[in-house]
Amino acid sequence: MGGDVVSYMSAWVSIPLSQSRAHTGLSLTSAQTWINLIGPIITAVVAVLGGSFAYFKFLKGRIFRPRVDVNMSAQWEKSNEENLLKCRIKVKNIGTSKIAVKHKVTGLRVSALAADQPAAPADPVWERRKTREILKDHDWIESGETVSDDILLNLGIAPGLVKFESRIVVLRAFLLSNIEINAGEIFSTAAANSTKTS
Repeated sequence: MGGDVVSYMSAWVSIPLSQSRAHTGLSLTSAQTWINLIGPIITAVVAVLGGSFAYFKFLKGRIFRPRVDVNMSAQWEKSNEENLLKCRIKVKNIGTSKIAVKHKVTGLRVSALAADQPAAPADPVWERRKTREILKDHDWIESGETVSDDILLNLGIAPGLVKFESRIVVLRAFLLSNIEINAGEIFSTAAANSTKTS
């Protein structure tokens, strides 16, 4: 009798255990099937997102990044016994898309050698003489287009070495930071021309 009870209890306990194991095996098989189905989809989505990010950060950043050719020239001229400096700045958009110019912070700074200079081999000291806005009549520059500004300045000095420093700030959309393009050149007393590419 006791042996029958033990056998009965063992059989009763083993049924749920075997069913539980079968159920667990079924769950693992289902999970593996879902992973096999969803895994490639997730991989494809990640690849597309990664490719899109690389395109916008690398290709668009390089191909559509503003590229500007800056050409500056200076010429001393005499008018009514005064020495005037004629400044010309040409800006050509050599990029693939038009650029928008941010005014007020786009300008040309002209400096002359300071009267007091340090002894060699120290670098020469420049004294700022004039700062002018440039490209005020141009809100944007189309791809391949060249625009220019002519400025006549009275620096109050005799003809001599002058330094031009231009800054062109390009507006960018979609909350991207603006791009600042700088060029500089030193001109002698004689007429001179210079081309700077940024």
